[in-house]
Parts: sequence; C-alpha cells; structure tokens
Amino acid sequence: GSWKQKLQQNLPQPQPATSPAPVQPRGGRSSPVMGNVKAAAAAAAQKAGNSTSAALLKEPAKPVPGTLRFTAGGNVLYVADKSPQAAEQPLKLARGLLNDDAQNNCFLNVIIQSLWHLRCFRDALNTQLAPSLLSQKGASPSDLGVVSAIWDIFKAMASEQQQGQAVSPAGLREALCKLQKGQSAIKIDLSDMHDASEVLGEVLSVLHRAELGKTADEVRDLQLPQRVKVRVSAIGNGPTQEGGYAAAVAASSAAAPASVTAAHRLFGLDVQAPCPQDSGEDEEQQQKGCKVRRSSGQLGSAEKLQQSAGGAAAASSPGVGSAAQQPQQQAGSGAVPKKVKEAGVVEVQQYTKYFHLVPSQGLRKARASQPDASFEQLLLAAETSGVVNQGSTGAEELHTTLLRQPKVFTLAVVWESPQASVDAIKGTIAALGSQVELSLVFKVEGGGSSSYKLRVVVCYFGHHYQAFALSEELNMWLLFDDNNVQLVGRWADVCKTMLDKRLQPSLLFYEQAQANESSA
Repeated sequence: GSWKQKLQQNLPQPQPATSPAPVQPRGGRSSPVMGNVKAAAAAAAQKAGNSTSAALLKEPAKPVPGTLRFTAGGNVLYVADKSPQAAEQPLKLARGLLNDDAQNNCFLNVIIQSLWHLRCFRDALNTQLAPSLLSQKGASPSDLGVVSAIWDIFKAMASEQQQGQAVSPAGLREALCKLQKGQSAIKIDLSDMHDASEVLGEVLSVLHRAELGKTADEVRDLQLPQRVKVRVSAIGNGPTQEGGYAAAVAASSAAAPASVTAAHRLFGLDVQAPCPQDSGEDEEQQQKGCKVRRSSGQLGSAEKLQQSAGGAAAASSPGVGSAAQQPQQQAGSGAVPKKVKEAGVVEVQQYTKYFHLVPSQGLRKARASQPDASFEQLLLAAETSGVVNQGSTGAEELHTTLLRQPKVFTLAVVWESPQASVDAIKGTIAALGSQVELSLVFKVEGGGSSSYKLRVVVCYFGHHYQAFALSEELNMWLLFDDNNVQLVGRWADVCKTMLDKRLQPSLLFYEQAQANESSA
C-alpha cells in the first residue's frame, strides 16, 4: 500500500492527556438539562471568543505525564511513567530532520514538520498532489521536482524501514534552488539561511502552480487584488448597530474564487475588503503596479507592518518576508469603500492570502489596553488602533469578509526585532490563544465550522528555528529541534518553554476543528 496507508495503520486516535471521566447521572444517561446547559455555555463561549494564554504563564509548573525514550536504532518511544514495567508506545509521527554543520536547514525543517503534522495536508499530498497525477496535468519540471521532493521526504518519514533515522531535507532544498526567475520571489541558496515564512510561501505557490499544470499561465493570480462590484441595499457612513458598510457588503458578497487546488483549499484565505482610497489609478494600472512591486522586491505587507512597529526590515530578521507579502487589507478606519458610482452598487476588492499577518507590538498594545479581552478581540485590535473596544464582540468592527473558510488558518506574527526582549516575548505569548473562532475575526460566508485549533507553532531564537507540534498519537505537545525531539506536554507548558528559551513565535497553524475533538 501507499505510505499513507502504512502510516495510518494502527495509528491510535488522539486521547485527552489529563481529562477526567465525565460524571454520569443515575441510570447512566446524560441529563437533558445538563446537555442544554453545556450547549448554552458552548454558544456563549463561541460568541465571547477564546481566552488567551496569559493565565497559563502564571500557573505553577506541572510534571509532564510521561517521557520519551530513544532506542539504539533511534526510534522514539513514549513511556507513560518511569517504572521499568511501564508500557512503551512507538511514535510513528515523531521523526527528526537532519541539519548538519553549515547546512542551515532549520528553516526548511520547521516547514516540513508543520506540513507533516497537518493531517489534511498529508491526505492531500497522497491523493490530490501525487507527483504522477501532477505530471499528467503538465506541471513544469522544476515545480514537479519540488512536489516530488516533499513526497519523498514524507515517504521516508512514514517508512518502517527508516523508522528512527533522521530524514534529510536536502532533496527539497535542491529542488527549491532550481526554481527559475519568475517562478520564485526569492532566490534560495544551497547553504544560506532563509526566512521560514518566505520559503513556506514559495512552497505553497509551487504546489498551487503544479496542480494547475498547463493552465497555470492562463489562470488569474488569486493573490493580486481584483475589484468587483457588489450590489447592496444601503451603504452606511460608518459602523452602525447593524454593522454599517461591512454588514451590507457581507450580506451581498460576490462568490468566492473556485477552490481549484489543494494549496488554495487548505491554506487560502479568500477575503473581500473595502477598496483603499481612490488614487486615480484604474484597476489595470493597480494590478500592474502590484506585479512590478512583487517582482522588484519592494516593500510588501510584512515590511510595512514591521516599519509601522518601529522595527528593522524583514531582510535582517526571521519572521515574515517577501513571499508572505500577499496584499493584506487591514480592517482599520483607513479601509474605506471606493466612491459609489451608481446607486446600490459599491466596489470592493477580493484576493487570496496564505497568511494572516499581525504585528507582535500590536498584540501587546491591545492586551495592555484590555487584559481580559478574548484572543479574537486582540487580533482585531492589533490590526487597527491597538485598543480593544470594551464591551464589544467585535462584530461591528469587521470590515473584511472571509468568502471561504480554509482547512488551515495560518497566523504570521511580525516582530519588530529578531532578538526581542523577554518582556516583549512574554507579552506576545500572553496574547496568543490555542483556539480561534474565525467568525469573530472576519465576517464569514458559507457553511462549515469556523472554530480552529492550534496544531503547530514555528518559533525562532536569533537565526535558529524550532517547531512545537501537537502529537496526534499522544494529544500532547512535542518540540522538534532538527533531529532532536522532546516531550513538552500541555499548551501551558509550550508557553512556558517559549518564554524560558526566549523563542519568538512566528507562524501558528490552526486546523479546522472536527466534532467531538479533544484538545491539549
């Protein structure tokens, strides 16, 4: 069978790490009253938003339930306790990646670990992104080389014959280096250090382009903003009780772009936002300018966020770089609708982005203004004034519509310095949440769950990357530092570890939550 079948065979389902058994009423049946109370509590929590990690940093340290043991062959075993008779559980998903001296592979290793620990991506790679299928579609040799390299790495990580041995990312790095000018916004070198966010953006672009195959040049670049006309019943002059302009737009949104590729379906945020103030350019001139800025490496959204935060340019620090420069319309007061040229019609812009950018300084400022705000409120405030509107769910402040919900919501934290102070790191970690409700960050169109749970956190210290991943086998967090794997425990332990090691969270991958799913 395929490597995926081998991997999923006998793979245990995630179990809560320290969840007590629910107390059943007499007779063994759940109480309808208690069921209604729980449903009401869940609905209230969803409306209010998810809590941040601030309280977790104040909790006393708890012992990690178990430990990892490495066999002579390098296999990773989980031991529930330290007694000699304790049962050992092999971890099929815990695989290290090589990074020998002077290779500088850490930025690539965290990307591989992130994709590997997203079940939806593993499934897509084994089906929709199979190299043989993409070859039939006419993918270019360089694009096909990147996809094939990812396939080979995943096959090695799932192989029982190579279990316990660290896997080399060299094939993927070599394939990325072969991308020609025009196929990649950055030039990836065989030995230089690179920005993980930039390279992830290139990988997703390659996956999208490879699946389009021969039609890639004929399809509009979804990352370029396109102006569309939306008919609304009324355009307000500002936020009102009914939501004003944002509500009117959301009520009559144009259709989302067709989800034609796995990269788009899994990671693409199809957004609709008010057009910026009219600069006198028509749509063709604006899109031409976007193409010129992307090809010439002029400042994109990440650099602008960093400059507004008072920091250094992205080129001098890890974080989010040029490949993450999707046109990001902020939800602030500067986002105003284009002048209405006919009654009942307004122009908005639509585009796709792979990352939702947020400045770390904005998160800290927002939390300082309202320590009890939800994670979603902080995300909104960090993009605007940095001040939380007390007593508000944020719904009337949403000027951006999410036309389609992806399987993975990727949050990119932009830092003002590659060596942030301990206080800055602590303040940013305290503002983060392990769950996010997208309907409180965007006006969400379409069906499906808008609740997302954190699966992977990519961090860096100086110029070295590490990744925390929630183990599907243990429902506990692991730390991957190249070929080293460590058991961390709960999300609270992750927060404390980041602070102790002065790790700056850079990329957070939230996967769409499934029904009856437990969390760590």
